[in-house]
Amino acid sequence: DEYEKISKIVYMIESSLAILNEDEREVLQMHLIDELTWEQVMIQYEKDHGKQNGYCKRTYERMQRKALRRIREVIESSGLEMLVVNYI
Repeated sequence: DEYEKISKIVYMIESSLAILNEDEREVLQMHLIDELTWEQVMIQYEKDHGKQNGYCKRTYERMQRKALRRIREVIESSGLEMLVVNYI
């Protein structure tokens, strides 16, 4: 049923996010969900964590790639990949 499919997808997404570290979640949130540009991500991250703890643009891009790769691995190994593909 529809509710069960959506519940599984939500659970899978939450599980995927749980495997990420705080920085990875934050970068994904800012760039993909909040739709900030990389320059805006850099500014916001430095504002939140201090300029001395900021990174260059390439590092943020690398963090996002690594996080998305880990999420993809969770989805693929969960057996729910086809559920998501068929639902979308």
